[in-house]
Amino acid sequence: MEVIVKTIVDNYVYEEGFQSSWGLSLYIEYLGKAIIFDVDSSYSVWRHNAELLGIDPSKVEAIVISHWHGDHSGPLREVLRWIGRTVHVYVPSKPFLARFYGLRETIVCSEPCSIYDNVFTTGSLGGFISEQALVINRSSDLLVFVGCSHPGVDRIVEYAKEITGVEKVKFVMGGFHISSLEDGFYIARRLKDLGVEYVSPMHCTGSGAREAIKRLFGDKYVENGSGKVIVF
Repeated sequence: MEVIVKTIVDNYVYEEGFQSSWGLSLYIEYLGKAIIFDVDSSYSVWRHNAELLGIDPSKVEAIVISHWHGDHSGPLREVLRWIGRTVHVYVPSKPFLARFYGLRETIVCSEPCSIYDNVFTTGSLGGFISEQALVINRSSDLLVFVGCSHPGVDRIVEYAKEITGVEKVKFVMGGFHISSLEDGFYIARRLKDLGVEYVSPMHCTGSGAREAIKRLFGDKYVENGSGKVIVF
């Protein structure tokens, strides 16, 4: 059961011709259905890259917003218009920005929310900043997608394992919200202890932290950026 992940937007560019901005957006396809996880900060960059990736709006089943910061949710209304039909938007809490008031499509996930077959959000985690992650449970392993990991990427992975009972975590991808070499080594060790096989830190993961994680994970470290396509 393959999972196809296309990086629509990251802070860095992976493939020539793509654009970057300070933000994150992923296209995730599993069992013939697709989810958009976060929508970056710039609609023009998002639309440019989505078209280059050949993303078909008719395949999009849902949007998941990890948290309400503008670099993850900014052009949500525009992306919904691009999809051109009603799809559910799974959010960790009610929107606090006026431009998102009145969105009828939102489903607030204070607890884990099922999207479709073994694809779900963790529900709201953390304190001051409500954030959720997206999890795909393939029974034999988990794939975990994080926005900014304000609650801690290791804690998010722990929680995903706890609520599923699955020990093996094939892949963790997204913003880890750490910057230093020291923090990178700490998180890399924690993720290894939690049974994570592959990692792909993005967005709000600083260069020092990336370097440390790369040293510990070696060839299980996946470089990322706008235009990257991964199949697991």
